[in-house]
This record gives sequence, C-alpha cells and structure tokens, in this order.
Amino acid sequence: MRPVRVVPATITLTLLAPLLAVLLGGPALSASAGPSTTAPAGATAPVSVAAAITAPAAKKKPKYKPPVGVAFNDPLIPGARGNVLDQVVLAVRNTPKNEYIRLVVWNYDAPWLTKDLIAAKKRGAIVQVITAGSVDSRSFLTLARFLKQNEKDKSFAKKCKGACRSNSKIMHSKIFMFSKVGKTKNVSMFGSTNLTTAARNRQWNDQITSTNKGLYDFFVATFEQYRQDRPQVKPGDGYKSKRYEVVLFPKFEENPVADAFSRVRCNGATGPGATGGRTKIRIAVAGWFNAYGEDIARKVRSLWDRGCDVRIVTTLLGRGVNRTLRNPAGRGPVPIHSLYQDRDGDAVPERYLHMKSVSIQGVYGGNTAASLVWTGSPNWSARAARSDEVWVKVFDAPALARRYAAHVDRLRTIVLDQGEDVEADAVKLRNALRQYQQARQAMARAGVLNGPVLPDWLELD
Repeated sequence: MRPVRVVPATITLTLLAPLLAVLLGGPALSASAGPSTTAPAGATAPVSVAAAITAPAAKKKPKYKPPVGVAFNDPLIPGARGNVLDQVVLAVRNTPKNEYIRLVVWNYDAPWLTKDLIAAKKRGAIVQVITAGSVDSRSFLTLARFLKQNEKDKSFAKKCKGACRSNSKIMHSKIFMFSKVGKTKNVSMFGSTNLTTAARNRQWNDQITSTNKGLYDFFVATFEQYRQDRPQVKPGDGYKSKRYEVVLFPKFEENPVADAFSRVRCNGATGPGATGGRTKIRIAVAGWFNAYGEDIARKVRSLWDRGCDVRIVTTLLGRGVNRTLRNPAGRGPVPIHSLYQDRDGDAVPERYLHMKSVSIQGVYGGNTAASLVWTGSPNWSARAARSDEVWVKVFDAPALARRYAAHVDRLRTIVLDQGEDVEADAVKLRNALRQYQQARQAMARAGVLNGPVLPDWLELD
C-alpha cells in the first residue's frame, strides 16, 4: 500500500491562508504569525485563520415579540414620541405571509405606515383597514388604491359611510388586530391613538397590547361588523371575561362611565397603590363636556368629597364640568391640571393630551384590593355616547394600574407655556368646538357627512 503523506497543520493553514483571507474579507496571515499589536485608526483588527475556522456561527436573530402591556408616548421628548405608534409599525413589519392585519381607526394620515402596509401586502400578508368617512389623506388614498388592484383579494382599505355598525354619524374607534406577529398569535392593541403623525408629535397617547385570544376574537368579530357598514347594534353589546370587559358604543340611554364610578368606594382600601387606606383614582381625559360629562363629574366630585385620592389631567373641560369639579365647597376643588399648549394663540394647540383613561387602586365592586384600568376611544361627552366607540376595562391589573397612575402623576408635573388655567385657556378651544358642532349640524341637515370638517388636531369631543 502506498504510504499516506501527512501534511503538517501549519503548512496546510499557510497554504489556505490567502483563500480564507479573501473569503473573510481580511488580510492574509501566516499561520505561525502572532496577532498584530497595532492597527491603523478605524481599521478592523486582523483575525487569525485558526480562530476563524473554529469560531461558532452567528446566532440567528430572534423573531420580534410584541411587548404586552401599556405604552405611553411623549411629544416633548424626541426619543419617546414613537413609543405608541412604533409598536404598530413593528407589528406590521413582522406579520408573516397569509396572516391578517386589521386596523380600525377614526383618523388615518400616516405616509410612513402606508409604506409598511404596502410592503406587508407585497410579502403576502392580508391587510384590512377601516376608517371614518371624513378621512381623505393622501396616504390613505394611496393605500386604498394599492389594495384595490385585485378585486378578488381579501385586502382592502375602506371608509364607513357614517358610523360603521350603528345609525350614528361618527366612527371614532381605535383598535388594531394582528393574527400573528413573529411567532405571537392573537395580538390586539387598543387605546387613544389614531394613525396620524399628529398622534406621534403633538399628542400624549396610550395603548395597551394584549395576546388574550378571547379579546382578540371579539375584536375580530367587531371588525367584521364594521366592515359590513350597516346598523347592527344590540342592547348589551360587548365582551366580558375575568380579565377584560369591552363596552361598544353608541349608548344612547346609558352612561357606562358614570355607572362604573358608582362601584367605587373611598375608604377601606387594602391593596397596593391605595393611599393610606383610601382609593386612588387617576384620570386622563382629553374632552369632558355637556350633560353626559357632567353626570360623570358629579360622581367624581362625590368620590373626592368622600376622601378618595383623585387627580385629573385634561385638555378641555366644559363649563358645567368645571363648575362641579372646581367648586370650593366640601374638600375644595378637585386637583386638575391642563395639558394644552397654544403659543401663537391661533386656537390650534401645538401639544395636547389625547388620552381617555382611568386607573383605580382600592375599593371597587366590593373588592378592597382592586386594581383596574379603563381606556379606549370615547371622550366623556354626548357626542361620544352617540358614536361608534370602543371602551375597555382591564381588571386584576396591579402593574398596569400602577403604571397609569404614575404616568398621570408625571403628566401633572409638566408645565407648558399655556394651559395652567383650564377655564381661561380653553375659551378658544371651546369656540372651535362650537363651530365644528354647528358645521356638523348643517351637514346633517343637508344629508352630507363626508369630507374634512373636523380640524386635524381637534379629536376631543
């Protein structure tokens, strides 16, 4: 047998070094050469061939996982402006082929999101978007045209004629559903944000992300009702589980918010977050108006007088609501902070609160250690009560309630150039709202309700 010639390892590595250097993108090294002690500024230090051969392969980047819980944005902090909407964008980017993206929103003006939704459609995701009838932004029309190219396709972007699932005139909901994001199924997002650049740069918003299948399935069923764009409201519309309760508006003869506050008691709180045995209530509501809002204000005022720890941050309160909450009788005025800035005095604020949330830590419905959060799309007004809205209660949520309470307390420390006196600084805002309401009434009489009537920033009432 012919003897096998054994080539020393150092010779083999020496011969292979130039080839490996080309493949690795670095300089050819001698197998016996030691590591270089110096390197030109900005250059990559050379890697030994032996080390390159034995180096483990780079780990595969893990799939994106949507963060469950609440996100708050802050238009005053550049790095925090996208905290809410970036989660929507990342979910869209990570929705796989043949999975569903379903978005229901009052206002859509988002070129950056249109780009990602079109990309999602191109890779095979099913994109379905429903907006209010007044939406006419270029970004929405671009999306609608692209999704309409194949009539047999399941993807679409459409506007409701009025409200989507009732005889009302306005759809004001904000719910976003993803059948799968990365490897995570049944993703739902809900809160106060619209899909607009203003929601990122000019408003304070909140958004909760959930992977609860029951909640997701209910939202998908609601989406289907919205898609049909015909009245199908039934008494008691909604969803209830141990963790979540969803109330679907309109509520013509009811005030679900006032009714919910009726279940709060102020003394005897035993759970975390309560203030010295008193129930802690933190409210962040953009618009709070008229008789509907005054019913809620009386409930809140009563709880304040009974000893609840109440703090409020708002954009605009109606006169009657202000009179009730700022009455000096009893314990004195309820602590209220306005988050509204209009430096140039044109009645179009540069920054304003857009949330519609409540956190309660204390006594609720007989539970002395309750922790719950209410959030969603409706402001506290008659107009909201008559609109298609989605209001969500989250129960048994100590971490969530704690974050909402801390967020409201932080918002109350923000001092803007204007907005500290709610009554004085809200005059122009109320005038703009009155003009809007008059325009809506004129359009209703004429039977014309499509078209941009509401100012871009005024998504309060």
